[in-house]
Amino acid sequence: MTPIRILSAALALAWLGFASPALGDTGAFEATDRNEDGAVDHAEYQARQLDVFLFEDGNKNGALEPGEAGLTPETIAGADTDGDGRLQMNEFLEARSRDFNAADTDSDGLLSRDEIRQAP
Repeated sequence: MTPIRILSAALALAWLGFASPALGDTGAFEATDRNEDGAVDHAEYQARQLDVFLFEDGNKNGALEPGEAGLTPETIAGADTDGDGRLQMNEFLEARSRDFNAADTDSDGLLSRDEIRQAP
């Protein structure tokens, strides 16, 4: 498993914010699909991931560290481009953008409910 896939696995519940107590397991797709067209485009996805990042940054220092969001040093390593042992917001969003592209199996720039369910 590649480091990015390890990060993806560690954040699987945060895919669309399913780990967020504010949304619970239901309603996360709807909360992300802000224009209510039945699909999540890249801008909607990035906006949701920003929300997830801010929610999971428990100490509010602008980075996800081991222990936050269930992350370990090993899960962080694949997306930690500056090697500081933390995920800065830009590193997190870049990794999540790669996850979006990987999940978009039909390459239409949108994530359907099925693509999200089947994401690695």
